[in-house]
Amino acid sequence: MLLLGIRAAVRRGLTVVIVEEDPKWNELPFNIKDLLVLRLSAGMENDLAEVLFLGWMGIKSNARAYRDLPVFDSVRHGQRRTQDTSGNASESFTLCSFNEDYLSNTLPQLRSIIKRASLSKDAKNPKEYSVRPVTEYRSPLLVGERIYEMTRFAERCLVDWTGWRPNVFFELGVRLAVNQNSSHLCH
Repeated sequence: MLLLGIRAAVRRGLTVVIVEEDPKWNELPFNIKDLLVLRLSAGMENDLAEVLFLGWMGIKSNARAYRDLPVFDSVRHGQRRTQDTSGNASESFTLCSFNEDYLSNTLPQLRSIIKRASLSKDAKNPKEYSVRPVTEYRSPLLVGERIYEMTRFAERCLVDWTGWRPNVFFELGVRLAVNQNSSHLCH
């Protein structure tokens, strides 16, 4: 997923996810649900050949209009469209899981750790860090657009791979490809 995120940001191309069993759609990350997930087993080779042929023909006829991942075009906007609403705090965009347990239990613990660390770092001039996942940005942009915009423009990015979610590694790959600032990893 990390390498797929990098490739999605730097090169437009044909992307097909191949699985051995029927995909469990409710378990796939939302940014992977946009892709064609193809079950491949014995006797289904023609399906793969047809998908590849049609994809290559689509790219060949109009490469600029071909989109099988939302990242490539999203990270090419010249400026940030979501407003920085962190106020006096320093913004730390957070790539993380979106499941209910993470958002209600792990994220508050992470915020508490970051707050304690930032306050103890400089007791005379404490600076608070705003730890915000994409769901806390108010914008009419699609969630995928917001993620990739923040991945590109946020000065600080905290990557929490708790739960080893595929979307987090995919988004980390995009971050590595489009932003020269370092990302802070935690687990």
